[in-house]
Amino acid sequence: MSQEKKYEQIIEKYENLIIISYCALFIILSLFLIASSFGFGDVARDGGIYLNMSYDPIHYSYVHEAPYEFRLLTPSLVYLLPFNHENSFLIITLAALILTSFIFYHFLKKLGFNFLLRFIGITIFMVSPVFIYEIKQFLLIDPISWLVWILALYLLLIKNYHVYFLVLIFGIFSKETILLTIPLFVYILINEYGLKKAFFRSIPLIPIILLFLLFRNFIDPIGQNYISINYIVQIMLYHTSQLFGIFRIILMTLLPFGIIWLIFFYYFKSVNNSFIKNSYILLPFILAQLFIVTTIDRVIFIAFPILIPVFLFFIYDKNINYKIVILFSILSFFFAIISYLISIRIVYPEPHFISFAIFSCAIGLILSTKFVKSNPRLCLSAGV
Repeated sequence: MSQEKKYEQIIEKYENLIIISYCALFIILSLFLIASSFGFGDVARDGGIYLNMSYDPIHYSYVHEAPYEFRLLTPSLVYLLPFNHENSFLIITLAALILTSFIFYHFLKKLGFNFLLRFIGITIFMVSPVFIYEIKQFLLIDPISWLVWILALYLLLIKNYHVYFLVLIFGIFSKETILLTIPLFVYILINEYGLKKAFFRSIPLIPIILLFLLFRNFIDPIGQNYISINYIVQIMLYHTSQLFGIFRIILMTLLPFGIIWLIFFYYFKSVNNSFIKNSYILLPFILAQLFIVTTIDRVIFIAFPILIPVFLFFIYDKNINYKIVILFSILSFFFAIISYLISIRIVYPEPHFISFAIFSCAIGLILSTKFVKSNPRLCLSAGV
């Protein structure tokens, strides 16, 4: 038996243990590096609200404004744990990030990627600036919402719709973005069964949506609305009043994925995987959140189950013009250099720019490797 076959058997036998261990080690090392370099999150911001909610979730849900008051799941879990509340937040954040990475790995496996590409995919996910930011600002509810999000998409991928409905019910108490998976679910049903059967198979969504609305009415009977026209205008005024205005919106949209955005728009039509192509329907809904949030990068990051697979299909495709690969690689290294130069100029450093520099450098190296391997003459001249 060849060495390669032996390695494949070992990986297959201990795959789950290897991936869980890798994700846990990566995230814990990131935690220590962040703590020593930047310190932890500012409780005076969103994290402070969720921390206060965790001491009495139901009571605080009445005294805080939307959307915080509706997001009871993570504060309630913290409330139930027998530890210091900040430590409980940290435990839940780390556990959720590890589990999200693990499920994402199996999501990529179900899409048909080999072990190396799956490994690259979860590494890209874990080194993303937004992922690193969530470790630093561990008092937030995003990690649990990502876990629910990727679990819902994985269930849609394997067509386990009954458990998907349960996850949907669970998810509405975490963050309302889980409802954005509904258009994909309906679209899949229409493609699979036709309009009439899709309608009847979608009926379980009605009580779930009613539960969501009743829950919101119970928490906020006055009817405070944070997606009104007036609210959207205020958010747009906030964005345009910030330094560089529209440029800031573009920058914060670019931050979670860097050059992967450009690769997506270049390559998305060439993807043959039906589930990923169906998932494109989610992107307009994800991007529409720009109009109702101030923290653009965090809400855009839920596009990772779409953008990262498209990037993996791109680097796997042997028919890509090498000049395009070179261009994207150079741009990624350029982003890395600019981000690093910005990071060393900031008086009170945040991990955003330095982590974006590392992320962009990693993407540039992956693209460079693809370029070298796809050019036999270059491999021979380099002695590869």
